[in-house]
Amino acid sequence: MAYRFTDICSYIHRWRQSYGFGIQSPSLYYYIKYVLNEQSPFYSYDDLSISSPSLNNHSINILRLFFRLANYHQPLVWLDMCKGDETVCKYVQSGCHHTSYISISDIDDVSQVNVARMINDDKVQFEVLMDKITINSILIVNNIRKDSRMRAFWNDIISDERTGISIDIFSLGIVFFDKRHKQNYKIFLR
Repeated sequence: MAYRFTDICSYIHRWRQSYGFGIQSPSLYYYIKYVLNEQSPFYSYDDLSISSPSLNNHSINILRLFFRLANYHQPLVWLDMCKGDETVCKYVQSGCHHTSYISISDIDDVSQVNVARMINDDKVQFEVLMDKITINSILIVNNIRKDSRMRAFWNDIISDERTGISIDIFSLGIVFFDKRHKQNYKIFLR
């Protein structure tokens, strides 16, 4: 696999924070080290891998991240603003059995959203979502580096006054809404 020069520079830049160096907040350090970059096998990883044998390593890493996020946050509602994906649903509900996994078409049926996942730069959907967000919610934005429109959309989200800490994981971004302070961390999944 050929790597672009910018990918190598980004890896070098992200390396320190991926291991927790330079992160002052103890809770964020824990989150990056033991939720985002947890290396221990969880109880359902083998069963989930058997049920989806055709996935590549990158997809498995992202799905395991969703599993860990569901396991850590224990969301009541996981809103998937992407095309409904049965595999994502399996991983999320294995991480937290009581999570209701809903699609964007069912957003009117819930009063609040604990975790939401977006894949496109739809500002209208983002504004609809913001009416359902609480200070304990998180937003996952897939493909933040897909093209210039997605990069601009990601930059708009992290500069929005309603968002707090954001974590750029190169292929996706995670946004918190608790507003303790506003900072964007750049890491990679190990």
